[in-house]
Formats: sequence, structure tokens, C-alpha cells
Amino acid sequence: VDSVSLLWALARLRQPAGFTLYAAHLNHGLRLEADRDEDFVRRLCQSLGVPCTVGRARVAQWRGGRSTEMAARDIRRAFLFAAKDACGAEVIFTAHHGGDQLETMLMRMARGTSLTGLAGIRPFAGGMARPLLTVSRDQIEAYAREQGLRWMEDATNQDETIDRNRIRHQVTPALMALNPQLIGA
Repeated sequence: VDSVSLLWALARLRQPAGFTLYAAHLNHGLRLEADRDEDFVRRLCQSLGVPCTVGRARVAQWRGGRSTEMAARDIRRAFLFAAKDACGAEVIFTAHHGGDQLETMLMRMARGTSLTGLAGIRPFAGGMARPLLTVSRDQIEAYAREQGLRWMEDATNQDETIDRNRIRHQVTPALMALNPQLIGA
């Protein structure tokens, strides 16, 4: 929902703001639904008139001792920068939101980090912009419903054997019960 909402909003802003928009989607091939999701992205981009670069990767071949999630992130990042260079884009927008920010900070805190790491995801760094970092997933979902958007859910986001998901489903709700404004805080 976060990526679909960001793409929708940018597509609506591109003409009045005078920028060109491209989309990129990497099919990691990790889930049975990956091809369905790729087709969804292609159709969404076509309906918005947004050129879309689609790539495929086999993460298992590139793990090199890393977790599947870390390998997938590194491959996706390399793919996005290659797509950026191929279309001549100036910046990559990602839909990381306030929940992602909180999860990242909690993961880094639990593993041990420097003050820089504790600061979390930077809104703009290294050619990437993350305009939704102060927005909650609930707010994004409300926007998507208001706009009548459809999106796909990644079932692996429910897998609590993955550290980030365990934080998302167990730790974050407990902290939000203490402070419902935690993401803004």
C-alpha cells in the first residue's frame, strides 16, 4: 500500500510540478505470488502512464551468508540505482514510512548501534528520497482507500521468524499502547 500510494501521489504531481516519473519493480522470485505482483505493478504503471522497468533476481544465488532479507535489500538497491541511471533520473523515491523508521531504529537499538545508526533512516541520502517517513501505515492506508486504490500485500510480512516482522507485530504494538503518537515522536 505504501509504494502504490506514493506512486499514485507522484503521478498526480508530475504534470503540475513539471517532472518526469519512472517506476521500477524487482521481482525477487521468493514467493509464489511474485509473478502476480509483477503483473499488478505493470498494469498499475500502464494505467497511470508511467514507464516501468521490471527486473528479476534469484536472491538465493546471491545470499553469501547474509539473511534472505538482507540479500534481497542489497539486490533491490543495486537494481534501483541501475534503473535510475538507465532512465537518467535524478533521485529514487522509496515509500519507507514511519513504521519502517520505528522498526529500523528498534532493530538497530537491539543489535547495538552508534548515534548515527540510532538516528534511523535519513529522509534524503545517497540519491534516495523517503518522503513518507513521518507518515504512519494507517494514514497511508486511509489515503489509499480515499483514492480508491488497490494494492497487493506481501504475505511474508506476517512471518514472525523474520526479525523486522517480529518487531512489527510484537514490540511496536506494545510501545504504541504506551504512546499512540510514537511514530511522530
